Amino acid sequence: MISQIKGTQLTGSSGETYFMGDLLSTGGQGALYLALSGKGQAVAVKLFRQQFHTDATRRRLAFLHSLRLDQLSDVLCAPLDIVDSGGCLGHVTPFCEGDSITTLIDSGTLAFQEGISVAIALTHAVAVCHENGLTHGDLHNNNALVACHDGYHALKLIDIDNFSIAGVDPSPMLGHPDFLAPELRQRSGRPDVYSDRFSLAVMLHELLLRKSPCSGYDDTREQFVQSMHAGYWLLDPSRETGKVRNVEGYDVRVLNAKLQSLFRRGLSSDRDTRPSALEWRDSLQRALSEVYVCPHCGAPDLGDSGKRSCSMCGGAYRVLALSGNFGKIPLRRATMVLTRQLLGNDATVSARHARIRRISSEYHLEDMSTNGTYRWENHSWTRLSTVELQNSTAVLDLGDRLRFGTVEAEVTHE
Repeated sequence: MISQIKGTQLTGSSGETYFMGDLLSTGGQGALYLALSGKGQAVAVKLFRQQFHTDATRRRLAFLHSLRLDQLSDVLCAPLDIVDSGGCLGHVTPFCEGDSITTLIDSGTLAFQEGISVAIALTHAVAVCHENGLTHGDLHNNNALVACHDGYHALKLIDIDNFSIAGVDPSPMLGHPDFLAPELRQRSGRPDVYSDRFSLAVMLHELLLRKSPCSGYDDTREQFVQSMHAGYWLLDPSRETGKVRNVEGYDVRVLNAKLQSLFRRGLSSDRDTRPSALEWRDSLQRALSEVYVCPHCGAPDLGDSGKRSCSMCGGAYRVLALSGNFGKIPLRRATMVLTRQLLGNDATVSARHARIRRISSEYHLEDMSTNGTYRWENHSWTRLSTVELQNSTAVLDLGDRLRFGTVEAEVTHE
């Protein structure tokens, strides 16, 4: 029946008609077609295989349609209508343009910072599902489509019909085998929020690092399955297994300490430790402003106070210093508090006047004083906002002129 659909006309429960077009893809439960509604709107129609034409499937579709998830997040591609006539059972969603995450990774067209932006949208969509008690149940790269419009990458999370929620018939499917949580591989449970969190971690790993969490341990299908059963992050740089190197993707050390910690927890067999989608989102949003480009090799790196060299090429990051009448203060530490004593015991300098935080190759200056910290800009001294008032920082560069109270300094090489 499914193979004979093209060219036919189906009617949805809303009374809308759909003119069936080309087959887009097939999966375990059915097939997806491009179609045109009677109003001229391009839509996607998923039709289930005959064995899934059950009352339970109908109840699930009716419930999913009633949720109107698209009104909660424009990233979620939710059903607009249900088809249950002419021997066909399925649902209608808007047609979503774009390439799958798999296609984007394989093409190499998605920049590192763009990957973080897409990851933020993905975590937001999953968070919306989970906040409403809904498990997606089939999170994998081909169920996330990304379209680029004027340099902006728009994500759509599709194929939500494998969902799970309390009080509704369970899905007959477990999800994509390459993204299954260890407990589902062992057939010891059903998809839930915790298994979604594992699948999300796998997707984020591929988005950010351009490689599977099993990269280097997946020469055969059997080895891949065993690796996904491991119950811990095989590429964890703090483990012996994580020291295996290959040329695929980015080195895991480009991640900052927080994201490494999230992958450590997210890929664990300990379900309770897996981070929520919201925790991922918040950490990724902070990371988006901490992407640095190595001056040696041009590779991206995420800022981290513990990094002293590029994660990809090993090139050492520069070490700056403050120079003035007080002498030279090397800025080697992760955090340096500029005290009155360090700045020559001048009375206009506060006991703890300012703080400089070193994050990879960047130095961030924060004012903590009474008399102010200033930078020479546009032929005048501009006072920095205090940490207490606005939590603002100034990024320092070689040659910057600064003033602490009345004490002047210049940013120089160590």
